[in-house]
Amino acid sequence: MEKYANPVKDRFRIALIPSLLLGMVTNLYISIIILYADFPILLLSPLIGTALFLLTYIRLKQSKISARNAFIIGSLLVGLEVIIHTYFFGWGASFYFFLFLLPLVFLLEANWKIWGIILFNVLVFGVLIGLSVGMSHSNIPSLLNEYEITIVSYLNAVLTGVVAVAVIIYSSKTLSKRDQLLLEIISDLETSNRQIARQHNNQKILLKEIHHRVKNNLQVISSLLSLQSRNLEDDRLSGVLNESKSRVEAIALIHKKLYQDDQGGNSVAFKAYLQDFIVKQSMLNPRIKFKL
Repeated sequence: MEKYANPVKDRFRIALIPSLLLGMVTNLYISIIILYADFPILLLSPLIGTALFLLTYIRLKQSKISARNAFIIGSLLVGLEVIIHTYFFGWGASFYFFLFLLPLVFLLEANWKIWGIILFNVLVFGVLIGLSVGMSHSNIPSLLNEYEITIVSYLNAVLTGVVAVAVIIYSSKTLSKRDQLLLEIISDLETSNRQIARQHNNQKILLKEIHHRVKNNLQVISSLLSLQSRNLEDDRLSGVLNESKSRVEAIALIHKKLYQDDQGGNSVAFKAYLQDFIVKQSMLNPRIKFKL
């Protein structure tokens, strides 16, 4: 079962790997737009973003960072870059489209708490609303003309769709592999359970046979002692054998209470044991009166 553990457990980490790679590709695309706009100082944004995406990708591949922390880092990078590029290229360039990818990747992890899901989506849409309001009151001229901004807006929409489809396809394949692994795990568990059940039944039969033999042996010993005591004329020796017989019967009674009652061999119903013991002893020693 150990071979199945990591692929099932780390499906979110596996799904994040192409997301980080697509983040680097997106930054390359943005770098081309910045070069076209002839504003090289702005290249610092996609270059730093690409470096951080790459570092996060490497750390994630080496399992030196958790998938959730990697996602948080990636989300912050996307949010900051969207704010920066919207500020310089204007709201019409539609860089905010990339923010819609964050909830898509976020929901690939099924173990978020409800308050975390609500908080994350509120933050994403809060950034969108803040950008919209902020840019509507901004007088900063865009680095591109209206026609170029329209082209960039279409390109951003197409690239966002491509990234979304790629993430969905990859996550679907990941989930398909996960489901296949779960089916294999269930099949292996059923096989193991059948083997355990067979072994358990065999052990129960063997144990029952052992207890039956112990019971028979104790009865044989008790019978031999009883026969021997009848052939003795010495009352002292006869009493010794009867005492030994009583002890053997006490052992037999304990054995019966342990393995034939409903206690499962773990405990003895001591009151019931004493009642049976007193009955037997009263038959062997009528002169002795017992009170329970």
